Amino acid sequence: MTIKIGLVLGGGYPKQSRKLSRAIREVIMEREGGRCKVCGGQATQIDHINEDIELALRDINDPENLQAICDPCHRTKTLSNFRPIAPEQWAKAKEIAARIDSPTPLRESDNDLTWKNVWRMHAAERSALLKSLAKE
Repeated sequence: MTIKIGLVLGGGYPKQSRKLSRAIREVIMEREGGRCKVCGGQATQIDHINEDIELALRDINDPENLQAICDPCHRTKTLSNFRPIAPEQWAKAKEIAARIDSPTPLRESDNDLTWKNVWRMHAAERSALLKSLAKE
């Protein structure tokens, strides 16, 4: 949960830009012999070695920037890149933790089953309001 909260406080996770095809995953796992590049254990994930590669104008999903890694090593690497949060961010972190831990959705946007339709309804209402304000 610490990683989820850290990613939210840090601005989110660029899931779409990091999405890898099954073929790329297989190439990386085969190249690494199915072993974790850090500890040599059985690899279960693919890791982006350099997180700032986008700034270097290269594709973050370039196979040279990917390595096979096990879950414990991936967690350790991810957490090592986190920085302490400021005291004012603790309240936000606690709120996020409560939403993650809640057995029932605490906000409309937390409900995966209904949010797609609710979001569209709110967007339509906002659009209608903006159009009416523009006419005034």
